[in-house]
Formats: sequence, structure tokens, C-alpha cells
Amino acid sequence: MDKCDLKPSGLLRSADLRGVVRPLGAGLWAATGPCARSAELSALYVDRFTGPRLPAPAGWHTHWEFTYVFAGQGFLRGDWVMSLERGTALLIPPRLPHSEEAEASLDTLWVGLRGKRLKDVPREGILMKRLGGLAGDCERLWLLAQGRAGRIGPELDALAALIVGQLLRSVEETRPGEAPWIDQAILWMRQRLGRPLSITGMAEQFGYSHGHFHRVFRRRTGKTPACFLTDIRMKQAAQLLRHSSLPVKQVAIRTGFPDPLHFSRVFRKTMGVAPREYRASTQAQTGSVAPG
Repeated sequence: MDKCDLKPSGLLRSADLRGVVRPLGAGLWAATGPCARSAELSALYVDRFTGPRLPAPAGWHTHWEFTYVFAGQGFLRGDWVMSLERGTALLIPPRLPHSEEAEASLDTLWVGLRGKRLKDVPREGILMKRLGGLAGDCERLWLLAQGRAGRIGPELDALAALIVGQLLRSVEETRPGEAPWIDQAILWMRQRLGRPLSITGMAEQFGYSHGHFHRVFRRRTGKTPACFLTDIRMKQAAQLLRHSSLPVKQVAIRTGFPDPLHFSRVFRKTMGVAPREYRASTQAQTGSVAPG
């Protein structure tokens, strides 16, 4: 497929979709001069598809791809799952396996990108933000690309740079560095210990893919998100067993374990003793009386 070097990916799931992504013709840019391709950021293709997405093996491409959801709901899957809904903007790095899925209609814009501006953008995961305000610029980019005549390449590059710049700025403003968002994630966990939590859901809450969230969290804390969550749940459970008369079943529920037997197994594995044994030993040390 020309110079785009497109690989079969989640965006090209079936025979009827393989022809959707069409590389922009080289004639839209001059070979040299002010109308030449931008070395900073240039569009390789600008395409749009509206319809359902059937499950298919994940695939990847050799370039960056910007995706914007105009309407509908669905999922982006790899070894993680991210929700797609109206206003979702994503920047997907090269060679990251992924596929879109949607039972009903999903209206998405796909823009292949290359250029020096993306050199320092982390390739560990997908940048995601819900930006309803991008719809107008994304629509203009799509409509301009449909003409595919004259030297419109520089305008396409400029619009693509504007859109990607807004996404990068928005992500940067909400996540100025690793430490703040990880601290926020830990606080978010602590405030929801009694609720069912998923690592994928937490990753989405902070705008990361499951894989990127897992890697950065572990690098910062020394523990996986799941292990960290279990640890703080067990510490809270120990406090409740030691300083309250709540039945073990209620302690389990308050720390996110609707099944008391599962809670007891996890508590024993973490603390070395069963919940009732822990309560008896700690309350005996303080002179408290354990509930019957």
C-alpha cells in the first residue's frame, strides 16, 4: 500500500474493510519547497468508517495512528480493553497490537501519522482523552481529505498537527508527570476499597491502556496494581478486625470481598493467620474482648 507500509491491523478486520484505509497520494504535496510534506508531522491517510466491528485478532501498523470517535460505543482491545465512546481521542503508537470491536454502529476517524514531533512521545501505551471539542477539527480534516486534489497536503498536515497538538496538550495538562497520577490512582483505590474494582477500569480512569498503567505503576511502587490493591485492602481489614466489633463477613464486604470465604483465604495468605485468629490475638494484646 504505497509508502504507508500498512500492516493488517484491528482497523482492517475483514475483506469488506481492507479497502477502507487509502494512503493519501504523493501528488497532494510538492516534492520540495513550501508545499512539501512536513517533516514535523504529516498525514499518511485520513479515513473514516461507520458501522459495527466484528471481533478479530489484534494487528498493528508501523506508523502512529490518531483515532477519533464521532459517535457510537465500542472497545479497543489488545492485551487490555479500553472503552470507546463519542468524543474519545486516541494516539496509538507503532507496533502496538490492537483491534476495534462494536456490536452496533461506531463512527471513527483514522489518521496515519509520521514525523519528528512524535519522536519523544512514549511508545509504551496509548494516549487517550475524551475531547468532544475536537469533533469540528476532525470533521474538517476528513472533509478536506475527501477532495484529494491540488496541493492540499500542507493543509492536511497543519490540521493533523493542530488536532494531535490539542490531544497532547490536554494529556500533559492532566498528567504533568508519573508521580501525580500514580498518587491519584492510589488515593482513588483507597477511597473505593469496598467497591468492585478492575485494573482495566482504573487504567481507563487515568487515560492509559491496561499494559501501560501496569508497567508504570509497578515501576513506581514496586508492586503490580492488583497486588497493591490487595495489600491496602488487607491492611484496612486488619484495622477493622483489631479496632471494631464488625463480624468478619462485614469486614470482608467493607474491603471489597463479597465472598467471606475468598476474603478469609486472601487474608490468611497475606497475614499468615485466619481473620478470626488475627482478631483474637490482637485484641488479647490490647485487652479488648472479641465479639462472639
